[in-house]
Amino acid sequence: MVKCSIYGGSYFTKKKEIQQIKDNFKLLGVKDLDFCISDKRYRMKWNGSPKQRLENFYKGYNSNSDFMMASQGGSGHSHFFQKIDSHKLRRKKLFCGYSDATLMLLYLNQKRGIISLHGPNSIKKFDEKSLSALKTALQMKNYGINFLAKKSMNVNNKKIEGITIGGNLTRINEYLIHERIDFRNKIVFLEDVEIKKEDLMNHLFNLKNYSAFSPKAILFGDLGRPLTDELKEFILELFVGIPLIFEMPFGHVSPNITIPLGVKGVIDGRNNRITFIFPESEKEYSVKF
Repeated sequence: MVKCSIYGGSYFTKKKEIQQIKDNFKLLGVKDLDFCISDKRYRMKWNGSPKQRLENFYKGYNSNSDFMMASQGGSGHSHFFQKIDSHKLRRKKLFCGYSDATLMLLYLNQKRGIISLHGPNSIKKFDEKSLSALKTALQMKNYGINFLAKKSMNVNNKKIEGITIGGNLTRINEYLIHERIDFRNKIVFLEDVEIKKEDLMNHLFNLKNYSAFSPKAILFGDLGRPLTDELKEFILELFVGIPLIFEMPFGHVSPNITIPLGVKGVIDGRNNRITFIFPESEKEYSVKF
């Protein structure tokens, strides 16, 4: 029987939300859940103190569960991800989440060298497409996402390959304050939520000017605001010549298709599809449904 650790690293999880999580995982075919969530609020908002949340992360990660998922998003991971002790992570395990959980996804992928999954949190109801992609990714089976040619630039009939890296744009820039990421020759994916236009532009400028930022391509999910002609023109001006694909179904939208970090991405410009290919060397910690 497959077991999942539900980890609360950000906003407080209410009792009624626990039932929604259980209902979601029934759809996934998982009934054995290990809740690594504090029952006390910290500063009226978060799932316990930063120290408690970090300890709950260690608990869920090192348990006998098959994989781990964030309960919900928020800003809580900013309080403690810098203090993760890699020596306390004693196994390899898939971790899935998005939004501020990007900080944990990046840490696991960049510092531990394992695959992590930018996909649904536990609390939001799983739609059919999100559920299907999540289950496929957990099993580390290769899968893909179609895109519209009219939503892409500089792709044409090209075949573009690179290792995937990305997540929430705001949190990527936060991670770069503390750690380095080598974006060279990578396929980068970006999303955000409820962000002011100026802040979005500033974050994109910061990424563009980062010394190791020269990706093979950039995938844009939901950016937290409408993709106006002005914003699109700005992005095209900023990332001249780089293959770009806009309005892909990931981030704070439904469906929220899972995008793995640390796998080979192949963009097929002729057939308008990106495929994610999992390395055989990492499949030992895939989930066996």
